[in-house]
Amino acid sequence: MSHSSHTRAVTSRLSRVAATILATAALVAFGTFTYFATQASIIADDFSYFHAYEQAGNPISYVTHHYMTHNGRLGQAAFFAFAYAVFGQASLQIVPVFMLVMIVSLVAYMVRRLVALTVAPLVVSYSVAALFTVGALILTPSMFDSFLWLTSSTVYLGGLTFTLLAFSLALSMSFKDVRLPGILVLFLVTLWAGMFTEPLTVCTGLTGFVILLSGVFTGKGAMRRLGLPLWLGSIVAFALIYFSPGTAARREYYGTDISIGEILKSLPANFRLFTEHSQEWGYLLVVAAALAVYGFASTQWHENLKFRKLLMVTVLVFLIYFVGQIFIARTGSPEIALRTFTNPTFALASCCALVVLALVRLLAPRKEQQSVVLVLPCILLGLSLISAVTYVQTVSQALTMRATQLEVRAQSVADQLASGDAHSPVELKPLNTPLVSEAVDLNYSDVPQIEWVLDAISTWYGVETERVVIGQEPQGYCLPASPIVKSWMTCNMP
Repeated sequence: MSHSSHTRAVTSRLSRVAATILATAALVAFGTFTYFATQASIIADDFSYFHAYEQAGNPISYVTHHYMTHNGRLGQAAFFAFAYAVFGQASLQIVPVFMLVMIVSLVAYMVRRLVALTVAPLVVSYSVAALFTVGALILTPSMFDSFLWLTSSTVYLGGLTFTLLAFSLALSMSFKDVRLPGILVLFLVTLWAGMFTEPLTVCTGLTGFVILLSGVFTGKGAMRRLGLPLWLGSIVAFALIYFSPGTAARREYYGTDISIGEILKSLPANFRLFTEHSQEWGYLLVVAAALAVYGFASTQWHENLKFRKLLMVTVLVFLIYFVGQIFIARTGSPEIALRTFTNPTFALASCCALVVLALVRLLAPRKEQQSVVLVLPCILLGLSLISAVTYVQTVSQALTMRATQLEVRAQSVADQLASGDAHSPVELKPLNTPLVSEAVDLNYSDVPQIEWVLDAISTWYGVETERVVIGQEPQGYCLPASPIVKSWMTCNMP
């Protein structure tokens, strides 16, 4: 056997082993987050949203009332309402799984469209997409708020899901002759995706405008026809949100008189807020996914990969979808919530993947170095195991503990209502999530209650607010110290 034949045989064998390891790791990661979703439970705004839907009685009435009184995010309201109409309280678990499957599938589709994979394209693309998506969720400052808190995740992750659908559609159309029906469909999908969260909508509109301008200056008609619906769809979506009666009432209630100077001064603090709560080992999964893309891509694709172009795209994604979203979010709120970082985190993960591709293209351009690149993702996945095991144990304990105690609280309230009279006090125990999160429940008895939370939870259980007595949290309702556990819900270990 010649040296070249031997090298090809080794590379082929290594590719199969690497693909198996990659697929196994991706399946475990995807399965773990699917399990997390099955353990999601009702919290914070979920109580009031569920009650509001049951009062409305149907999705149309709910969405109309939401638009007129609460905010103009028609996409999120409709997504929530129709999910609840079909699945009821099970939407707490089903919706996160749906969004996870959609994001992974759309990222996998874009990988297959943009990268010439040489080994099992379907398996590799889905494996890479799963690792990237899970890695990005781990990097979010609060995975609970971004993924498991229903009325939060449907705003931000829901918006990302349908925005990816719009970009996937645009990517698919770019390989065809773009005609009017396709343009109209892309406009409608972009319009729908834009009615979830305003910062993402503005950034998508800006991206569409950049594509449109590129088409104008380069004379490429397809780019003009794709950029236009992305731009116009986002403009119309933003207008529907911003000028809605519900959003106007919300602005009047909260106030949004924030100067540009104040926003710029606060950006470093906002970046620190992100880094302080982000779990850095998520980068291992993102980098592993990027290296796998390069390792399984064809030599011709490597040659067409331009270092400067990748860096330019990276800078644009960072400025528009990371810095831009944070900046825009601050124009409508005096403080940045942890959940607001959901979409900027995915943008940062994308930048990380692009930088890795650029560096590998620069440092390992020769074909014979491809086998070395395939080894690196396997090493990184191995390095992530220790952090992954601790992370999974902590999240699983927290979710199971709260779900169990919620059942106990519901049964306790039912027993008290059955045994007492119409004026007897009813004890409710506080059950905040131990994970880092801004989702709220009842406060401890010695801490003033948040009025809307007390009203929403008591109404959900069918108890008049004046009858509620706040009890002590259940015995042992805490977890060992961890970066992803609230400090005030850490057990006092000996």
